[in-house]
Amino acid sequence: METPHWFVRNRLKTRQLWLIVAIYDHKSINKAAEMLGMTQPASSKLLREIEEVLGVALFERLPRGMQATWYGETMVRHARMVLRGLNTAWDEIADWKSGRSGRVTVGSIMAPAISIVPRAIEAFYREDRMARVSVVVESSDVLFPRLAQGELDIMIGRFVVDGDKTNYDYETLVDQEAICFVARRDHPLQRRRKLSWQTLAEAAWVVPPPGGRLRHRFDMLFREQDLSPPRRLVETVELQTLAALVQRTDMLAILPTEAARHCAGSDLRILPLQLSYTMDSFGIITRRGHLLSPTAAELLGFLRAAAQDHYGGMAPSGA
Repeated sequence: METPHWFVRNRLKTRQLWLIVAIYDHKSINKAAEMLGMTQPASSKLLREIEEVLGVALFERLPRGMQATWYGETMVRHARMVLRGLNTAWDEIADWKSGRSGRVTVGSIMAPAISIVPRAIEAFYREDRMARVSVVVESSDVLFPRLAQGELDIMIGRFVVDGDKTNYDYETLVDQEAICFVARRDHPLQRRRKLSWQTLAEAAWVVPPPGGRLRHRFDMLFREQDLSPPRRLVETVELQTLAALVQRTDMLAILPTEAARHCAGSDLRILPLQLSYTMDSFGIITRRGHLLSPTAAELLGFLRAAAQDHYGGMAPSGA
């Protein structure tokens, strides 16, 4: 028989997890106790018990409140994951009891969110399922921490530069992703045979927020020309907002070429300029060792099938 985990042996209480998260959020054991409907002595006792089990102090008492130690930061991070997992379990059970068949949350970067995610969901619901599917479209630097914290079941995107890859499974969909500049069909720059980088630097742009790979590539394209990146910017990854701004104004935008071609029917056109950078590979990322719900596992199969149809053969690789 497998040896029980330490938190089972020591009878760790769910309320203790709620308590340390509440103390971390409110920087006060009194406020945490009030929020949880407990007395301050009872809260102090629960905190003392868990610190005795761990053999470390989770919080320091400072003049401005309670500050988590390194041990406390670690415990709070994992406590959030445990509590989120328990909430998810409750939601799934409630879904099954009410006749629905579970829920799944997918996070995706822009291009696959336009191409393969809708195809997969269409095929998924063709079986007359009653599941709830949530789709989050963001840059990889936003999605990856949410996957790590258990807020996403499946991610389609890139590993962040400083991300821990050892705890994830990765299936490559695209080795390199082309990028381009776009403007509305009747934009003055569309009539020019040769585009000046100085003119582009002076234009107003719709770009992703800082932190993502596409924004980094955008800035580097101008620095490569010994120019400062444009300063007249609207920052968003929301494609409908981007398309509306570009269609109604003289603003330009940078997009993955696949996404730009999808928008071609909405009066956007790719500017005739060969860009020197491409984006790194992206793929399907899941947490290694994490058991997906039946609903999530089923949708993952449809995502793989849609990717196979759209991108061709995938090249799975260990993270």
